[in-house]
Amino acid sequence: MTVLEVEAARRLGERNLWAFLGCYYLDGGGEKTLGAGGIRFTDFDGTATISETTIGGAGTGVDLQNCSGTFTFSDTNITDTSGVAFNVEGGSAMVAFTGLIAQSNNAAAVSVSGGHTGTLTFTPGTEGDDVVSATGGTGLQFAAAHGTYTFGQVTLNGGDAGIDITGGSTGTFAFSSGSITNPIGTAVTIDGGTATVSLGTTIENNADHSVVVQNMTGGTIAFSYGITDTGTGVSLHDNSDTTITFSGLLDLNTGANDAVNLANNTDSTITFNGVTIETTGGQGFAATGGGTVVFAAGTTNTISTTTGIGLHLDGVTIGNDGMSFESISVNGAANGILLADVTGGTIGVGASGAAAGDGGTLANTTGDAVSATNVADLWLNYMTISGAGGDAVHVVHNDDNASWVTINQTNLSGFAGQGVELAATGAGQMTFDLTTNTFSGSTGEESILLNIDDSAKTVLMTIADNTVNNGAGYSALALNVAGTGSSNAKTVTTLIDGNTFTNDSATAATADISNTAWGALNATVTDNTLNNADAGGTECRIVSNAATATVFLNLNGNIAGSGGGTYDLTNTAGTFKVYNLADVGTNNSGTVNQTGSLTNSTTAPPTP
Repeated sequence: MTVLEVEAARRLGERNLWAFLGCYYLDGGGEKTLGAGGIRFTDFDGTATISETTIGGAGTGVDLQNCSGTFTFSDTNITDTSGVAFNVEGGSAMVAFTGLIAQSNNAAAVSVSGGHTGTLTFTPGTEGDDVVSATGGTGLQFAAAHGTYTFGQVTLNGGDAGIDITGGSTGTFAFSSGSITNPIGTAVTIDGGTATVSLGTTIENNADHSVVVQNMTGGTIAFSYGITDTGTGVSLHDNSDTTITFSGLLDLNTGANDAVNLANNTDSTITFNGVTIETTGGQGFAATGGGTVVFAAGTTNTISTTTGIGLHLDGVTIGNDGMSFESISVNGAANGILLADVTGGTIGVGASGAAAGDGGTLANTTGDAVSATNVADLWLNYMTISGAGGDAVHVVHNDDNASWVTINQTNLSGFAGQGVELAATGAGQMTFDLTTNTFSGSTGEESILLNIDDSAKTVLMTIADNTVNNGAGYSALALNVAGTGSSNAKTVTTLIDGNTFTNDSATAATADISNTAWGALNATVTDNTLNNADAGGTECRIVSNAATATVFLNLNGNIAGSGGGTYDLTNTAGTFKVYNLADVGTNNSGTVNQTGSLTNSTTAPPTP
């Protein structure tokens, strides 16, 4: 091929190349066409101006090898070279390029590598036009690029034309506008280094990942516009001290692949401004192994999967604005929502709903539909949870951090385990609220099972305005407070108000409450309707059964068995105080049976 070469301290001679005073010009009064070659500068430290030039054909278009000079390319078009259209390797060259780089062959449009530290600026010849247009090849490639790189509009549409920033790059990259459409590989890859990247292009992807950011040790990555993905989604993993922001909507429909997968992003902050997710077997949104996940306030977020877990969070922190979903739905997954060791802000589902199901449907999970372990703040609203192979909602609190879980306006049915199970054994304060929910069709055990044990110290619970029908021969509500030793002394305060509880059992009370712990149970049980369909059964049983236990009870305004049911209040050991004990029989509809020593209190127990 014909190549115009410039080496350090070499006179250029012919071919319309003039050299004077260390300044090199490719000019000569008119447009030049280098149809069978390009321009190569090697170890060049001068100033070069190249104008009105078209480069195409075999080989590399412009090749800057270990240069430290200043280059101006004006009205320059590089078209369909068989090699890299514009290549910079090493050095600290300063480049101002105006024109168009077009690539349809199997090569990069722009490649920067080898530790380059200069400044490259690519501007279109006409405002609003492309400066880079690639319908083939690998697009924009940067490896060990440590300079500043600024691009006007880029359109990458074909072949594997995307943007790759790899090799520990530490530079600053700005892509002001344009689009990346359906490369055969990943649309944007950023691998290693501490780069600062601002990407103003839209991204559409139907084959591989739309975005992969991995192995970063710092830096800031900003995606300004939306991403549409029917391929393998967004993957951000093994980054540390990195800030990544998605300012546009992520519209992801990834089939058997995870839509969003964040893993091991230690001390990193990742921000989203709206996600719409659909998968079949892939997880909807997964974030595990560290980092802070921020969902911007006021954004709309939805997840719908079949056998993939809808929302999976483990070991991450939620930003102050919380993580809010309009709805989360699954059908046949292992879990619908799987949470463990999640700190920070609120995770909320269905807050804007008006009826059960508006917050999504978790159907036919093989395990617990919702599994939440040591979650700082979780609100489930207006959901439908049906056919769980385990519990409908399983909550564990076993650490020293505070936890607050609320389930509201939700229908729970057909669960093989419990409808809602709480196992609170951690020293941090536990707040647990069940309000205006419906439980039915149980094939398992208790509809609501609340176990407070071991190191639990302060537990606040509100069970209000629920309709609970247990058809499996167990209690509709079971509350057990346990734990021995003064170091595990606890105070459990609960309000059970305005509920309708129904079961059918000769042995299990409709509502069964006991304290066998070192500590106090403050129970306000008011205005409930309790029915045990078994003629020999009991509607309400409340027991103190440890020398170190205290039960402080307000029992008022309840109806047991349409007025013919029973309340069994038993003090086997410990202290059992009842607010207005003398009137407890008349203040409730049904028969109140007292066993053991019960004492009167003229004040009511505290409520949560």
